[in-house]
Amino acid sequence: MSYVLEVQGLKKKIGKRYIVNDVNFRVEEGEIFGLLGPNGAGKTTIIRMITGLINRTDGKVFIKGNSVDTDYKGSMNELGAIVENPEFYKYMSGYANLKHYARMSLKPISEERIKEVVQLVKLDGAIHQKVKTYSLGMRQRLGVAQALLHGPSLLILDEPTNGLDPQGMKEFRDYLKVLAENGTSILVSSHMLGEMQLMCDRFAIIEKGVLTHVSSMEDENNAFAEEMREVLLVVNEAGAAASLPGFLSLTENLDVSGEQILKFSAKYDSLPMIVKELTDHGVQIYEMTPVKKSLEDRFLELTREKEEALL
Repeated sequence: MSYVLEVQGLKKKIGKRYIVNDVNFRVEEGEIFGLLGPNGAGKTTIIRMITGLINRTDGKVFIKGNSVDTDYKGSMNELGAIVENPEFYKYMSGYANLKHYARMSLKPISEERIKEVVQLVKLDGAIHQKVKTYSLGMRQRLGVAQALLHGPSLLILDEPTNGLDPQGMKEFRDYLKVLAENGTSILVSSHMLGEMQLMCDRFAIIEKGVLTHVSSMEDENNAFAEEMREVLLVVNEAGAAASLPGFLSLTENLDVSGEQILKFSAKYDSLPMIVKELTDHGVQIYEMTPVKKSLEDRFLELTREKEEALL
């Protein structure tokens, strides 16, 4: 398989300390790959090294199979990036800003290409307004349009949803999915795990400059489904339910909270039998709510396991 981005043994040392140490990962064509981790974990440093904004202490970066070291100009032609907040001339229109960036591009950019990108990020109705009138979400979209002007194979975004409201986050997430469906590979960093769960195909966890875990979101979701689940039942006779032998044999970690709430662990395929057991004994079920693991739960699990392994 050919990869749009390959990072091999990436290191960054400041003084005597490695703030990024031996990071390796690959990004496939048309996928959204997430770098997850708390603030200060090293995500932005990794992105700055990939984009050439800071020097690497060690390691290699390949974009579309080309080494950034031996073919920097060719590699950068395949790359579009927004590191931190995109900056524009606020007294100029969005369109004038894009025209300005187009003139600076090493690749010729046609009027048709500008219009195509503007439509892709859905700024048609505001592109001729001055940037100072734009909302944060509109400026983020204009930033993506600018990064896409030269038709890069790889788009890199550092904390792109910072400051966006829920509607803006959803719109931005939808734009990225459209880009990926059209073949653009996307590397995105964030500490907002809920957003990344909805956005990414695969993800890597960065902790204190070290990559500790790489997985696909599909594999994680399948693992969540196979694991025992916490289920909340609202019933009219919690005490009676807790005393049923059949019910108890199908569940674990039973916890009776108040008079009408049961919390327990159970296998997913045993839920119909649990419901039958309760209703056969006259226990009326008003509500059943599965409590699924989130990416945040998984992240905390993995980081806790890592900490325990180091003790």
